[in-house]
Parts: sequence; C-alpha cells; structure tokens
Amino acid sequence: MHGRSGEDKNAGLVHILTRFPFAIFLQITKLSNVGDMSWRKTAQKWNDRSPDFKALKNLVIGARFLDIMSAINDYTMAVLENVKYITPLRASAERYYRRQGLAVDELDPRGTNFALFLDNMPTRERNDFSAWSEKFFGISIVVEESGGHLSLFIAPKDSREKKVNIADTGFGFSQMFPILAQLWAAQRTKEARRKTNIPIPIIFAIEQPELHLHPRLQANLADVFVSSIVAAREANIDLRIIVETHSEYLVNRLGFLIAKQSFSSADASVLIFERDSFLESTSIRHATYSESGYLENWPYGFFEPAN
Repeated sequence: MHGRSGEDKNAGLVHILTRFPFAIFLQITKLSNVGDMSWRKTAQKWNDRSPDFKALKNLVIGARFLDIMSAINDYTMAVLENVKYITPLRASAERYYRRQGLAVDELDPRGTNFALFLDNMPTRERNDFSAWSEKFFGISIVVEESGGHLSLFIAPKDSREKKVNIADTGFGFSQMFPILAQLWAAQRTKEARRKTNIPIPIIFAIEQPELHLHPRLQANLADVFVSSIVAAREANIDLRIIVETHSEYLVNRLGFLIAKQSFSSADASVLIFERDSFLESTSIRHATYSESGYLENWPYGFFEPAN
C-alpha cells in the first residue's frame, strides 16, 4: 500500500484478504475495490508463482492458522463420526429376539440388533429393503412379532415356497443381511453437513464380507456395493466403501461391472498388502481397473498357492 494510506484502509485490506478461501486468493487481490491505487497496480502483475504473492499468502495463512486448524479438526471429527463399521464375524442367527421398547435407528458393528433395527423401520421402508435384497439375492427378509419376541424369516422370491426362520438356514444369511441393511440405510441417509455447509462423506468399512457365503453371493456383493454408491450419488450423498477381502469372486465381479459400464474405473481400486517374509515390513501395491475392467499392476499369482 502507499505510504500515505490511512490505518483504516490498511485494516480494511487485511480484513478482506483474511476472509476468502485460498482457492480464489489470487483473484481477490486483483479486485477493483481492494486496496489503494498502488496496491492494485502491483497486484495486477502477480501470478501464483510471484515471490511477493507467495510471501503475502504465507502471511495470511499464518494469521489464519488457528482458524484453519479448528476447521480441519471439526471436519475430521465429522468424518470420523460418519464412519460405519461391520466386523468380519457377524452375530449368528437366533430363533427368537426379545423385543425392546427402544428406538433402534443404527446397527451395531456385529449386527446383533438387526431384528430390532428391522422392526423399528416404518412399514414402507421395510418393504423397500426387502425388495432391494430380493433384487440382488432373490430372497427377502421379514420380521414377525409373537408373544413379545421377534423372529426373522427368509422369504424366497417364488411366492409358492414357504418362508423359513433364519435360524434354520445356512450361516451365510445371518452374516450377509447386517451388511445389506447398513448399506441400504447409508445410501438413503440425509447428507451430513457442518456449520460451514461442507458435505461430509460417509465411510463404510467392512471386514471380509464374503465369510460363509456361496461364491455366487460373494460376486453379488459387488453389485450391491456398486448399486449403493450409484444410488447415494444420485441423492447427493458421498458414500465411500472400504472392503477388506480375500474373495477373488468379488474382485473379478467388480471388474466385470466396470467393463459393462455399470461403474467407472476411476471410482474403484485395489490395495494389496504384501511382504516376502514375516521379518520384513509390509508394502502396499496399488492396483487399478482399466476402462475394460482389467486389473492393472496386479501381482501375478496372487490367488495361486506358493510353489
């Protein structure tokens, strides 16, 4: 600023420069109502590599440091609060579940309260969830109340077949439905925001979803993951799924869906944790899918036994 510029004008410049996002900081310095004539004449010559501009930006970062750290802390806490987690071994099926007079709007990591979660849904949402699971797996699940207890039944798509108590089916169904319920709820949740109106992603972490599942059902899980992300995106929800898996069927099915253009190759990748011996540290290999659905940088023989 010119040496004869008053303190009020200097303070006004500082106020303006410390208010706006850094993404448009260079443009702000060039506005016609910012600073005095001397300032505007100098600022018009700047680009984002100009030494004076870099020095000025660093000063502003320093002045706003506490506010920046506070915003980062608020955002990080909001993201962590939105993390959903499913353990590798979910709760086993029971023939009866004790009904409780509690509102259950979220599943615990092991899915032990799945019956209560399903029973607490409004009828319309429960029917939507059943139709959604029937679409991908050919079966739906219904909850019935009797004598103060709840029971879960698997209902085949063919209405001529009788429904079966989940306790009388394979162990895989009790392991699969808590995952489906969490994903179904995540893609329909309202978008989380903070005071700054910044969208907060929902991170869904699942350990070994393929446990106790038939290979065909393992592959179908990839369809569910893709469908959930696409549906969430249409509802302006930033849903991100992290899956820890050893399933070749799930990995290959994801590539197939990318090849069929049901999903973008840019939206999926595989991280392989590997080491040559227990004495060495683990390295991480980043494999991506091509637009044709083929894995690139994949370790040859990953699913093969060692020689």
